[in-house]
Amino acid sequence: MKTYLLLLFLYLLGCLPAFAQTIDSRRSSVSFTVENMGTDYTEGKFNSIYGRVLLDPLHLAEAQIEAVVDITSLGTGMEMRDRHLHQAVFFDVETYPVATFLCDHIVRSSFGYVATGTLEVKGRSKEIRIPFTILNHEQEQLLEGHVVLNRQDFGLGEGISPLIVGNEVRVSIKCYVLK
Repeated sequence: MKTYLLLLFLYLLGCLPAFAQTIDSRRSSVSFTVENMGTDYTEGKFNSIYGRVLLDPLHLAEAQIEAVVDITSLGTGMEMRDRHLHQAVFFDVETYPVATFLCDHIVRSSFGYVATGTLEVKGRSKEIRIPFTILNHEQEQLLEGHVVLNRQDFGLGEGISPLIVGNEVRVSIKCYVLK
């Protein structure tokens, strides 16, 4: 009888819908690396990301991620370069102050998970796939992913030669989700 009740409890627990969790905007970040002048790399970081995550590894069909990156939070360690990146030729923060990622499809992979969704930057949208892992802690989860993007897909640095600024941008995501 105890076994039956335990199985029933576990079944009912598994049937409960997952609930949306909030992204911890104070600790989450998106960082990037891009080749600069063919001899060096520029690193930067967006320090403000917010949104919500609905992710239960037992119910991936219901998973959703809605993340917003505040482009004005960009920092590269060089104020003059940051101002240049805010201008129209790159991020045009006056017109497009945020970038968004809307994911409605997550699958397991051999290394963790893959989120497929639409990334919109500077008014341009593209479907992307972000491989990521989940680290569980007592009060939070850490979703950590990496993806390579082409800056020209989003109109970043249009007219600037790839010899000056590389087209390939390596992006690292650390998204802390409060349980």
